[in-house]
Amino acid sequence: MIHVLLTKNILRLLLYLLGVATLAFGAVLAINSRLGVSPVNLIQISISHSTNLNLGVASFIFFIICICGQLFIYKKDFKLIQFLQILFAILFGNFLNFFNEAIRLEGLSITMRIILCIISILLIGIGIFLTVTPKLVPLAPDGMAQAIAFKMKADFGKGKIVFDIIIVSTSFIFLFLSSAGFHDIGIGTILSMLLVGKVVLEINRFFKEKLEKMLF
Repeated sequence: MIHVLLTKNILRLLLYLLGVATLAFGAVLAINSRLGVSPVNLIQISISHSTNLNLGVASFIFFIICICGQLFIYKKDFKLIQFLQILFAILFGNFLNFFNEAIRLEGLSITMRIILCIISILLIGIGIFLTVTPKLVPLAPDGMAQAIAFKMKADFGKGKIVFDIIIVSTSFIFLFLSSAGFHDIGIGTILSMLLVGKVVLEINRFFKEKLEKMLF
């Protein structure tokens, strides 16, 4: 019994780490598509461009803001274990820096850029599913989406869509007030905002129950 429980916990952790890496990889593919980054990465890149901080540090700052948002929504219901999101924020930032340095795609045709954009949306949806389903500690933006869903009394996918809309709107204001420009916002941003939550909903519909039987 103990051996089975230990095996399942190790599997949960491995899936979570795979999800973090998948999210970071998807985010960097979105950057390389040059069709607009995903909403979750939009503020991080805006902070990076405006302050000359690397993408990992900008990501960490954004994650801390998301944790504060969760504290505000949950209030007394916020569990102390959720502060572990800070640790995983550092992990995500390192993955993001690694892939951002390793992947530099130049001179791509518009067809390849569209394909990259679509793959990035799918990977981000898969990454979210893999980090949320093991029920360890969500990455801070996903934790914020969960908090919004909790407040709305809706499922995670709908909370994610609302969160992405808030992020894009806030990013427009941030970029307007700064000198960073709007070149990181494009059709890919809009597609990601509209489709990532739906991708998560569909993956949940087909795979969540099966995966949970393996993990718990």
